[in-house]
Amino acid sequence: MAANIVDLPPDFPERLRALREQRYMTQSDLAARAEVATRSVHELESGRRSRALAKTIMLLAEALEVSYAELVTGQPTSPAELTDATPDQVDDQESVTVQEVAADTPPTVPTPVTAVVARRPHYVRTVLITLLILLGAAGLALTLFDGRRVVVNESEGIVEVTGKMLGRSIWRRDFSNEIRVWRHAPWDKDVLLLGLAAQHTNGGRLLAVTADKGRTLWEVEPDRNDLALAFDQQYVYSGAYHCRDILDADLDGDGRREVVVHFMHNKWFPSVILVVDHDGRVESQYANRGHVCDLHIADLNTDGKDEVICAGTNNAPEYHGATIFILDDEHRSGAAIDPVTSPGYAAVDASLVRLVFPIWPETVQEALGTHDRLAGFEARTFQRSDGSVGIQANIGYQDDDYFSVDFDAHLHPTFMSISDKLQTKLAHAGTGDHAWDRAWLDGHLRFESGRMAAVTPLP
Repeated sequence: MAANIVDLPPDFPERLRALREQRYMTQSDLAARAEVATRSVHELESGRRSRALAKTIMLLAEALEVSYAELVTGQPTSPAELTDATPDQVDDQESVTVQEVAADTPPTVPTPVTAVVARRPHYVRTVLITLLILLGAAGLALTLFDGRRVVVNESEGIVEVTGKMLGRSIWRRDFSNEIRVWRHAPWDKDVLLLGLAAQHTNGGRLLAVTADKGRTLWEVEPDRNDLALAFDQQYVYSGAYHCRDILDADLDGDGRREVVVHFMHNKWFPSVILVVDHDGRVESQYANRGHVCDLHIADLNTDGKDEVICAGTNNAPEYHGATIFILDDEHRSGAAIDPVTSPGYAAVDASLVRLVFPIWPETVQEALGTHDRLAGFEARTFQRSDGSVGIQANIGYQDDDYFSVDFDAHLHPTFMSISDKLQTKLAHAGTGDHAWDRAWLDGHLRFESGRMAAVTPLP
């Protein structure tokens, strides 16, 4: 075995999944926080990989806030492995300093008691003043160079910032709501972005908080009045919204990254994609009818401007299918509505391109024992043989029953493959001849800037 390759125990997939779910993270959430490929997380959790790079496991452990050993073996790290100095160690260092200062003083010659009484107060004062000056300087230095460590108790909604070396608390704040996701702002590492859950009817929010004092700079949430232009108010106002994802992208190509925030309705729909600048100004809002399962940021046409690739569901009764859509600098507002599902609504669909894939045939659903709507997930990009950027996404059900579909940068399908588990299930059900799949894929709908466009069949 190579030195940087780790053989994973049989129970590793189950442990990785359990740790992720305990932290209310999706596979995409964990991959983004660990800065690894989403496919790697998926393959590790499904047991497809029995070996992995040690660096990958270390990044996953850091993202899950557990030790490397605990992630691999399930055994917690012993206290002896901690690297930060404990208060006892700091006390020991200070006591050594006192002993050294005392050792540097000249030896005293025995004198009468009256002489000692006369001289000792002045000597003690000098030593104490010197020590106080040294300790004050040391304390000031530690304060200036200690740095900060952010500790987030997501389930309790509490953020505490402590010093890295001494562990002293700088500030602590209770946000009275669950924190679903958080990260440092891409434009300033001293600003924390906190995504709150939807525990109250007024919904979750995204907050920008200073790391030095915990002061709120700004907060944003979806504009429900705007959403009500696209969807029935009984759905828009029937529940709350929680902040599910916080990504960053440079959509306008000015070199300064904006925040792409994903809000999800906690009961029905819609899912909302906000683009927010560093001052907390909402630059755009786009809503999808159904959950968005995955977001991916990429510069598809290599023009220096990022695009946002979104994959999820479209739960309109006419579809009950999967959807993939792209937002860019000029096409990122409105809602996923069209004449088929939302005639007469005031909103418009200003996405660059949006695809909707219908539900699978009834015979296939019966073979799988489900009538759930389809979902698009695991959106990602890759370099095609001609050097252009391609898009890949899974369409189906996330329990390994899916088709993996490749698209070009304009979301025209170029290739499709079936997952092993789906192929096995269909074969056992007597529907192994899946000639229906091409007709299903070619039967998707395509909308460009909200207008229905011609579909390019699979080659």
